[in-house]
Amino acid sequence: MALSRVLVVLGAIGFFLALLGGAGVIFLPRLFTSLLDKKLPLVNNSVAFNLWQDIPLPIYRKFYFFNLTNPTEFVVNKAKPKLEEVGPYSYRVTWIKKNITWNSNGTISYREVKTYFFDRNSSIGAENDTITSINIPLVSSGALVDKIKNPLERRIVAYFINRLHEKLVVQHKVSELLFDGYVDELIKESRVIDPTIPDTKGKFGLMVQRNGSNDGLFTVYTGKGEMDK
Repeated sequence: MALSRVLVVLGAIGFFLALLGGAGVIFLPRLFTSLLDKKLPLVNNSVAFNLWQDIPLPIYRKFYFFNLTNPTEFVVNKAKPKLEEVGPYSYRVTWIKKNITWNSNGTISYREVKTYFFDRNSSIGAENDTITSINIPLVSSGALVDKIKNPLERRIVAYFINRLHEKLVVQHKVSELLFDGYVDELIKESRVIDPTIPDTKGKFGLMVQRNGSNDGLFTVYTGKGEMDK
């Protein structure tokens, strides 16, 4: 008799669990979707919107350089370049969406401004560390000259470059190679030949004019009412 009761109880528990599991399969996805529909859409001043507008997580970008350790031998004696990797030089980056416009078609337009702050603690050195490297504008211009098919045009451009007396090897601070840039005669004169080249005030830098800049206007769906968009 006791065994029968145990079996009945176990059977009831099993039936209840099966019923609960079946209900979960049916209703949990709907509940989960409902919660997403309420929490994730971009609604002004909502938690999701504030997190989206100004990402609270720390974002870092690290830069490495190849320092030329035998510049004289490389230039004068045509020796094989000896390169030493130097880095990282770390920058904390903030991504803040600005100029936000709510559109009537359920979309939102914005510009994402990225600002870089040098982080000495996670860097191998300071921004004023000096790096000896190849003259990137000069080498790049040489590659462009090689692509010019017209012999006369190629000679003219080559003459223009040669008269500037640019050095093959240069020394600049990390800050100059990145965001601050440094004045380069080839960069200054290049806009005379081609005015469509971006105006960097005659400066060259791998990240020049990109601190506090944006990548243009973006438009995305807010997700309100239609999370699949």
